[in-house]
Amino acid sequence: MLARYRVSYTFAELSDSGLIVYIPVLIICLTGNAAFPALPVKLADFTDLFTAFQTAVTNMGKNSNPQLTALRDEAREALLDAARKNGAYVQSVALNSLSTLLSSGYQNVPTQSPSSPLDIPTILSVTNNGTTQVALRLSPVTNAKSYQIQLSMDNGKTWTLAGAF
Repeated sequence: MLARYRVSYTFAELSDSGLIVYIPVLIICLTGNAAFPALPVKLADFTDLFTAFQTAVTNMGKNSNPQLTALRDEAREALLDAARKNGAYVQSVALNSLSTLLSSGYQNVPTQSPSSPLDIPTILSVTNNGTTQVALRLSPVTNAKSYQIQLSMDNGKTWTLAGAF
């Protein structure tokens, strides 16, 4: 069975400044890329949408107001819509070729690896962080997405969830 590759659309979750860094990579990688001759959003139009977004972000500066925010949001959505359309096209062309997909500048959705137990973190330090807070410094755990902190007031007989971070 052939591997199937999918374009990751996580770029839509990037901050404005993150998009301003990411989109030019797509434009550069797609320019003259023979694997993708019929992009649904032509590169000239894609570049114009990027420029409009970048201008809207710059105009907002530190003096945002509702109108400037709305203009930025509209420009962002138009740019993301174009990036998604081109991403769908890239995926359809590069379905069985990771190197072709990556040549577009888009990222691949990573394949799921089987779950395995995570290492138990070690508390490296505990610091008083105010009258009702403690700052914990933990050893990093490979593949951990978050940490769930529990505390015990009776030497480990019962545990209470203190938060997930």
